[in-house]
Amino acid sequence: MKLFCALFVALFFFVSPSLAEKTDWDGMFKRAHEAASVGKHREAIELFSTILKQSFMILAPEWHAILLVNRAGSFHKLRDYPSVISDASAHIELADREGGVSVHPTAYYLRGAAQMELGEIDAAISDFDKTISIDPKYVPAYADRAVAYEQKGGEAKAIEDFKSALAIYPEFVQANFNLGVLYVRKKMFREAIKHLNSVVNLQPEFAPALAARGQARQGIGLTKAAIRDFEKACELGFTPRRGDPISIEAWKENCAK
Repeated sequence: MKLFCALFVALFFFVSPSLAEKTDWDGMFKRAHEAASVGKHREAIELFSTILKQSFMILAPEWHAILLVNRAGSFHKLRDYPSVISDASAHIELADREGGVSVHPTAYYLRGAAQMELGEIDAAISDFDKTISIDPKYVPAYADRAVAYEQKGGEAKAIEDFKSALAIYPEFVQANFNLGVLYVRKKMFREAIKHLNSVVNLQPEFAPALAARGQARQGIGLTKAAIRDFEKACELGFTPRRGDPISIEAWKENCAK
């Protein structure tokens, strides 16, 4: 799960009233944001792109920066990761080039998330570092950096980052789940159960969390409770995949009947 904080900044145009009325960029931006908020990301991208094209050399640079990072967010939702990297990098370069334009942490976060999807783990970690340096409470950056550290074998750093994310946002389902799964893999079952309980309390039909908690409960001898979790996960259609904490043996015993 990659949590994305959507941006919406009202545009105040530094153009004549007649030009602003003719082009209606403010209205187009609002429609783009509304489209993105309901999952119509292709429509949003088209609108952001139209504004960027029409307003070149007219709008102040900070508004171009806002448009770029918003369009990057829609590209991310469509899993067009090269376009995410292109727009986020353009936002960052514009901020570096123009005085008075600040880099939004979301630009670094989105670029890092896209790089991670493309397997560029070190580059992703670097961008998550920059995100956090700008905004120390940017929860998704901690959570995604934790996943990146885990992929590199840095379990201690991953645990630290998951805990940092949860210290800011204790009800972050994906961070609780990922940390719980990591603890299952490390056979730290009681710690795993604590975080997986949080997930199940928030989302009772999160089948992978039930299966992981079943594995953890089995690990400390709570066999009946483990079976209940396995059975519920199976009822919800859970099938283990490579990397899931539930063992194939446990799945076969409780589901594959």
